[in-house]
Amino acid sequence: MAIEPCSAQDGQGRPRLEAADIFRAASEAYRDRYAPTPDQRKVMAAIEQCRTAALGGHLDVCKKCGHKAPAYNSCRNRHCPKCQALAQARWIEQRRQRIIPTKYFHVVFTLPEELRTLARVNPKEMYDLVLESAARTLLDFGRSRLHAQLGVTAVLHTWTRELRFHPHAHCIVTAGGLDEQGHWIPARSRFLFPVKAMSRVFRGKLLERLESLHQRKALAFAGRCAELADRAKFDDFKDRLYRKEWVVYAKRPFGGAEHVFQYLGRYTLHVLPAGFVKIRHYGLVAAANVTTKLETARRCLLTPGQDEVPQAPPPETPPSWRDLVLALTGIDLLVCPVCGSRSMERRPLRDSTTGPWPPDTS
Repeated sequence: MAIEPCSAQDGQGRPRLEAADIFRAASEAYRDRYAPTPDQRKVMAAIEQCRTAALGGHLDVCKKCGHKAPAYNSCRNRHCPKCQALAQARWIEQRRQRIIPTKYFHVVFTLPEELRTLARVNPKEMYDLVLESAARTLLDFGRSRLHAQLGVTAVLHTWTRELRFHPHAHCIVTAGGLDEQGHWIPARSRFLFPVKAMSRVFRGKLLERLESLHQRKALAFAGRCAELADRAKFDDFKDRLYRKEWVVYAKRPFGGAEHVFQYLGRYTLHVLPAGFVKIRHYGLVAAANVTTKLETARRCLLTPGQDEVPQAPPPETPPSWRDLVLALTGIDLLVCPVCGSRSMERRPLRDSTTGPWPPDTS
């Protein structure tokens, strides 16, 4: 999503140290010591240039007192934490519109350590397996245990807070589903479904898809996983994974589903393959069902005494980037930091090669 450039008012809202400052100070040493992938190098370069003169920009001018301040363009990289603050706010608002009045569960599916080397070599393929296998596991349990269709939002994370490579899927799941007759069937367990049973189904689904990729020669093998190109060694490797217990963790979301969406929305520095979709919706919350099955579920969840069917919030004009900055930081970008009047406007930014600052024409 394209993010408009924005400026920070002096002394307001800006943290003392940002990711870009760290990248500019340490990226050269980091590249010398480690071996970032080409995609990671592109992200690092984008963040280093974000909101600097290298990307151009505009001049913020106060029409009342004449105060001028340059404001440089954003890099618009989807992994940049500064650029994605506005995208995150929009994403959370969109998720709020898909929340129905029921309880939600938070289920985490993790990729075993043995498969992480393969994931480094084949990130898109392995990340797809994690998201799709996790979601299909939940939907299958919904059909077999509740005879109903659940709503599942799956979000891929690739690192832990300690910055260890650890691909896993966070899934926000409705505590119940819609059956074929259009009735709401609530989940009656405190933990949705047994985690051990879910982990074994998840394991089976992922390894079945992994086998298919191997048969189609759709995987690359290099470094420590090079030997897996051999059929016999791959079969032995897969057998060991089938014997291992995989980790699935489930609990009700703390603070409600909206709080979990805010928690998940904060994580943007996961450098993913180009074009990879890290947030996916399944079942009732899939795009094809938002205005049909999801609304039927909303109707079923009427509380006693309600006379009207609660509807999804009507589409509104998307807030401007200035409105989002105000909501996120409390900073009104139209207010002059010098005289306090709400009279800031944009003008073209010129550098030393094209002439002086543009004159005040007001």
